[in-house]
Amino acid sequence: MAKAPAFQLYAADFYMDTITWEADEVGSYLRLLLYEWINGPLENNERSLAKICGYRDKNWKRSFSHIWLKIGSKFTQKGLTKFSHLSQYDDSFLVNIRLEKEREKQQEHNEKLMKSGRLGGLKTQEEKRKTSSEALSKASSENEALQSSSSSSTSVLDKTTLKDDNPNGLLSPKESGDEKSNGHCPHIEIIKLYHEILPSLQKVKEWTEERQRILRTRWKEKEERQSLEWWRLYFQYVSESDFLMGRIKPEFQAELEWLVRPKNFVKVIEGKYHRQGNAMLSASSVGIMGWADRERERMKKEGVTCTQAI
Repeated sequence: MAKAPAFQLYAADFYMDTITWEADEVGSYLRLLLYEWINGPLENNERSLAKICGYRDKNWKRSFSHIWLKIGSKFTQKGLTKFSHLSQYDDSFLVNIRLEKEREKQQEHNEKLMKSGRLGGLKTQEEKRKTSSEALSKASSENEALQSSSSSSTSVLDKTTLKDDNPNGLLSPKESGDEKSNGHCPHIEIIKLYHEILPSLQKVKEWTEERQRILRTRWKEKEERQSLEWWRLYFQYVSESDFLMGRIKPEFQAELEWLVRPKNFVKVIEGKYHRQGNAMLSASSVGIMGWADRERERMKKEGVTCTQAI
């Protein structure tokens, strides 16, 4: 069975199909769809179905029977043979045909991407080995370029322009962790975090002196920002905003320079862009600064590293 973590839910279709249903009928239908997506076809057993929908008390049958009369038509025992990915199931199981068609479409799409070596934006192993070898050779012989490890497109940063913060070009192992890098702003590591946590936003290909100055200023303004952990939390906070991620207005997406410019930066950490189109999350109600402080304190008490906590 495919282990894809998500499927497309067509809002208009789902709404119109269930517009006359009661809330408990809609909820039960959705829970069965989610269960099928994760675990595969449903057992054609009313007790089992009731448990999936949350009816577990001794009166489950009275509560669930009228619901199944309404939503049962959405599932069928016929049609399993139409799908190759369901070949191990017999006709005693129930499926939602449209859901399985969506699964099949995802599998076909992923197979095409795998054949071309582009699944998930990753290159084939052979291409990656070749690229890594070339990058190492170039970096050691010419000391010119750094390719971001979190982007499939080439993101080249001129290391000679990072002398103010990083005299030796690349960061040392100690500086690449959660240390404060002796007061220096670790541009490269912050850019890597940006690419890793916000891969759908515009990639950084050049980090000019002006961009360095802006990021360096944000880094030095407050002591708590002089930590890669804080920037990881900041970028995760950005990912929760529909507006910043372009899910409200596709013509606009934030980028790293935009996110660290003074006016934009203040508005982001104050939660302005987390009130437009997506529900307020626990972190956004108090702002990233307070959240980061509390998270850092909690992890310090529990002895948890940033990598483990995220």
